[in-house]
Amino acid sequence: MKRMMCVTMFALLVGSMAVPQPASALRLSLNAGGGAVEVSLTDNGVGDVNGASDVITFLGAVNNWSVNVTTGVNLGTATQPHMDLNSINISNGGGGTMQIMLTETGFTTPPAFSFLGLIGGTAANRVQYQTYWDAANNAFATTTPLTNSGLLGPGAFSDTRGGLGGGVGPFSVTQVVTITHLAGNNVSTSFDAAVSTVPEPASMLLLGSGLLGLGLWGRKMRKSA
Repeated sequence: MKRMMCVTMFALLVGSMAVPQPASALRLSLNAGGGAVEVSLTDNGVGDVNGASDVITFLGAVNNWSVNVTTGVNLGTATQPHMDLNSINISNGGGGTMQIMLTETGFTTPPAFSFLGLIGGTAANRVQYQTYWDAANNAFATTTPLTNSGLLGPGAFSDTRGGLGGGVGPFSVTQVVTITHLAGNNVSTSFDAAVSTVPEPASMLLLGSGLLGLGLWGRKMRKSA
């Protein structure tokens, strides 16, 4: 009986922290011309080749970028934002700049909450990763910076930055990755970028206590055996 209660409580604890609770509609945009946005998608809208909820995938060519495979995912909850953006990009001819943006609205956190912006990948030339939040809850808004990687590449790269943002009212979070390619055929860049809130100390303490209790219980069972 005690064993069953321990396992059940641990499952409920982990489950309550892991179950996604989407905030609002996820949106993705791609701009390779420096002017009007060439690609603008909403979750399960026209052009989204991924039928899953809270996931957007674009597959196609954008201007002289012959291959673009980009996926944006909302992995978090309304009170614990966690977004992931990954992409493979191949350009031909004159190269140029590609800006990829993923945005989500409707988040709420305590004011001045800690965020992390992480990115890694391989760059043909240069990559820059920026994250923003907007108290007016506008999609794709870049009013208030969260994190900024600076220029990364060429070659393999990784970067982690922290920032403060959020608030009790609904706000949006936006990821912006800017890729620059020099002239040449089949020039490629790939990356995986995430932005999320830092887990609250109370939540980490609760999870740690549960793991510790489960470990002690397992040790006791091994001794009994």
